[in-house]
Amino acid sequence: MKRLIEIYFKSQKSTIFFEPFDDVAQIYPNTNVVLLTDEKVYSLYRNKFEQCNTVVVPEGEKCKNLEIVVNVINQLLKYKADRDTALIGVGGGSVCDLAGFVASVYMRGLRHSFVPTTLLSMVDASIGGKTAINFNKIKNLVGTFKHPEFVVIDISFLDTLSDRDYLSGIGELIKIAIITDEKFFDVLENTDLTDRKNINYNIMFESLRKKSEIVIRDEEDRGIRHLLNFGHTFGHVIERQYQLPHGQSVILGMLIAMKISIEMNELNEDVYNRIYKTLGKYLYYKPKLEICKLSHEISLDKKRRKNTIDYILLKEIGFPKIVNMKLEDIHQICNKITLELT
Repeated sequence: MKRLIEIYFKSQKSTIFFEPFDDVAQIYPNTNVVLLTDEKVYSLYRNKFEQCNTVVVPEGEKCKNLEIVVNVINQLLKYKADRDTALIGVGGGSVCDLAGFVASVYMRGLRHSFVPTTLLSMVDASIGGKTAINFNKIKNLVGTFKHPEFVVIDISFLDTLSDRDYLSGIGELIKIAIITDEKFFDVLENTDLTDRKNINYNIMFESLRKKSEIVIRDEEDRGIRHLLNFGHTFGHVIERQYQLPHGQSVILGMLIAMKISIEMNELNEDVYNRIYKTLGKYLYYKPKLEICKLSHEISLDKKRRKNTIDYILLKEIGFPKIVNMKLEDIHQICNKITLELT
């Protein structure tokens, strides 16, 4: 029996399959399909693209801009894509973001699905319906909401990931456990996640199930879904300022969020130390962060409302808290905290 998760959103159902990705017929039989992938994935898995028209874009964040969107649309026109065409994004988070965005605007909407090929895209970008491209150097400024019909989680893709890309996904995986369930955190805490063989379908299933439970309660990201932003307010700034991988930046952002939680008497230092012991094992970039300076950059965050922002604190493992904070209050707290990376 196939293992799957079915998520019933307001507009449609998304189905997550946990199985090898062999060909597009398993997703869209008897359908005109266009595949969207990046140069690296195409070079590694060229045989998977031989049966369909394929659009190949630059790797990583370089594909998430309006110029590439125009190029992809021109390719879809070349392939005579119509509203019965299905677009499948095969790649990492950037490809998922781009494919979802194009699918949401081309002819007012194409069917689309994802085959995520990185750990980060498997646990994060492929689920939730957020699509986005960057604009004016601001990450994910332009986007829409459009859920994929299907997501195929094939963990064999992890075998060809670089260490940098693989480790980038661990931060998001642990984040889900921190904000949802101490028992799940216990599993990850006692698992050597640097060994790719330990990222099994049970772990992937649990992570995606817990994220789905949050998303389905707040599809348009106006309330409880903000919890998934834990570590991202500072994480996005760190990613931009220090050019670090997303998952590594999120680890640093979570540590800052927990330091702020301690300063606000929400979190016990023993809990912080326990979480740090786990996160620290996967933190391979340890820049000397000027937290106060970084705090002045969070005004670019999309969740800012005038002079306030919904900031995610942590009370206990499995118990995050959304607090609407003044930016100035965050600046003042950041003047008091330091982050020692050992």
